[in-house]
Amino acid sequence: MFSLQGDEQRSRLWRFGKIQIFIAIGLLPLTLVLFQQASLIAPLANFVAVPVFTLIIVPLALLGASALLLFPDGLSPLFFDPALWALEYVWRYLEWLALMKHSLWTQHRPPMWSWICALIGVALLLMPRVWPGRWVGLVWLAPLFLLHPARPGHDGELWFSQLDVGQGLASVVRTRNHVLVFDTGPRFSASFNTGDAVVLPFLWRQGVRKIDMLIISHGDNDHIGGAHAVLKYMPTDRVLSSIPEELPGASTCQQGQAWTWDGVHFQVLNPQNNRSPKHNNSSCVLLVRSRYGAVLLTGDIERQAEIRLVSEYGNRLRASILVAPHHGSKTSSSRSLIQAVRPGIVVFASGYRNRYRHPHHTVVARYKNTGIKMYWSSRHGALLFRIGAAGITVFSHRQRQGHYWHRKP
Repeated sequence: MFSLQGDEQRSRLWRFGKIQIFIAIGLLPLTLVLFQQASLIAPLANFVAVPVFTLIIVPLALLGASALLLFPDGLSPLFFDPALWALEYVWRYLEWLALMKHSLWTQHRPPMWSWICALIGVALLLMPRVWPGRWVGLVWLAPLFLLHPARPGHDGELWFSQLDVGQGLASVVRTRNHVLVFDTGPRFSASFNTGDAVVLPFLWRQGVRKIDMLIISHGDNDHIGGAHAVLKYMPTDRVLSSIPEELPGASTCQQGQAWTWDGVHFQVLNPQNNRSPKHNNSSCVLLVRSRYGAVLLTGDIERQAEIRLVSEYGNRLRASILVAPHHGSKTSSSRSLIQAVRPGIVVFASGYRNRYRHPHHTVVARYKNTGIKMYWSSRHGALLFRIGAAGITVFSHRQRQGHYWHRKP
């Protein structure tokens, strides 16, 4: 109400609408820091929902509950029915707002100092109309939107992120001007998947507004489960998959496809054909190579496909980082593949105490005996590898930003 000083002559409706706008502005810095998104339709939603709930739905619901206790013979529907009717129409209105094209603003996670500046800016903007210089608050708000998050700065630089999606796979490859997502993790229920819960928040936090290429290696739930959510909420230029019929607008992923972004070369090595789209050995395999290093993404291929790759490509499979095939299962990571790739780092994308016991202890021993440095998404959380002129720099989310619940008892 402090912000409305000087507006006493305005109508109550006008002042109520202004309050909704002030609330949205006041919450803006907090929602951007916590969720990397802010609703642009919140004032319109609250302008209708708040009075309807306050004056109609809640009073009728309370009267209906009282009638149910005092008069069990049937007076409660006289109150519950109109409350449900009002709730239904408010819900339809909110759904209509949510479907508007630009109802949600998403951006990267702003640095903490810009958030503090934004709080000062909000405080100034919410001052009464008679307060001199309150529009200077816009200057304090500006860093919240104008600062851009870090990304590869030069051609040939490559950032590879292995996300923690439990027992599943979701990877992000970034060059200077492009973004590729390889698999999207599992879908656990109709209302929860790691595309919504992990992949999209990660991309928004990094300031990614568009995916240039989405590759879904094959049709297992732990790889494709979050794909529909990602496609729904993130503009995507192109989709490749060994099961294109299950994804809107997808093309077939096949050996021989290749392209170059910002001095980084991408090459699809598998599958040769699409005769067994549900089979692990039909997984898309992607080799990403720059002059500073390479990453080999293998999906769920097993020994048969590994032998073919080694036979056909030999030492051209060399890579700095290998994402262990099939989460480190005992049917994959053959000695011939490890010898051909000769990675300095292997990443196991597996869930903590998963029911398959991935990675298998014999596979772990095989990599360990070769002197390869090992990272587990189940132990280290999300992993970021920056590959550039200075070599490979590794960042573990759990080590850098871990909380007390990440520590073993």
